[in-house]
Amino acid sequence: MLRFIHTVNNCAGENRLEKDVLESVFDTWWPRLDSSVTAILGEYDRKDGEDSKVIGIRSDRELLEELLGLVRLMSADVTSSQDQKGPIRERPVSDRIGRIIERIVERPNRRHLPDERQSITHRFSVAGHEGVLTVGLYDDGSPGELFIAMTKEGSTVGGMFDAWASAIALGLQYGIPLIVLVDAFRHCRFEPSGMTANRDIPSAKSIVDYVFTWIGCQFVPGYVEMRVPWLAPPKAVGTAEPKDGTEAPKAE
Repeated sequence: MLRFIHTVNNCAGENRLEKDVLESVFDTWWPRLDSSVTAILGEYDRKDGEDSKVIGIRSDRELLEELLGLVRLMSADVTSSQDQKGPIRERPVSDRIGRIIERIVERPNRRHLPDERQSITHRFSVAGHEGVLTVGLYDDGSPGELFIAMTKEGSTVGGMFDAWASAIALGLQYGIPLIVLVDAFRHCRFEPSGMTANRDIPSAKSIVDYVFTWIGCQFVPGYVEMRVPWLAPPKAVGTAEPKDGTEAPKAE
C-alpha cells in the first residue's frame, strides 16, 4: 500500500508531497485503517451457521471508482493540512470515507463448446508442407477450438503446431477476441514459407501466417476488405461503353 501511495504521489507533478511528509501521513493513518479493515474482515470471515454473513462481490470497475474517490479525499485532506502552519494534523474523515470490505477476485470464465458441434476442415499446403486445419464452432458459428494436423505425424513441427493450436483454443474459450489473435499471428515469417495450394491465398510467409489469414477471411466480418483487399470482390462501377459507338445502357 505504501508503494501504491508513492506511485500516486509521483503522478501529482508539482503538487506531490515530499517523501518524508508522505510517509509521516501514511504512518499516521495506516494503523487506524488497518485495524478497522482487519476487524471488519474478521467479522465477515466468521462462520457461525446462520449468523455467518456473505460478502457481495461487486464489479472491478465499481471498486476502482470507490478507490479513486478515497484517494481524492485523502489527497484533499493532506493538501489542506499542509497549507496550515505547524505539523500536519490528523483530520477526521471517517464520516466521509466508507470501508471497503470486498476482496477483488479474478474469476475468468471459460465458454465451453457443446458436446456436439459443427466444424470446418480445411486442407492446406505451404511450400510443399501439407496439413489439415479443423475449426470447431459454437452454436452461433464463431470459432472455439483449433486443431492442426501435419502430414508428418510424430515430427517436432507437428507436435509444436498441435500444442500451439491448443493454446489458441483456450484463448478463444476464455474470451480473447479473434481479431486480436489474427492480427498478432499474421505476417509471422519463418520456414517453411512460399507458394500455397490455395488460389485465394497464393503465398504465405509461414504456416502460422497462412492459418490466421484463412481464419480471418473465414470468421472475422469485414476482414477481407480491411486486411486482404485483393481478395475482396470488385465493386460494380457501371457498364463499359461498347466499342461500336452505340450508347451504353445506364444503370437504374
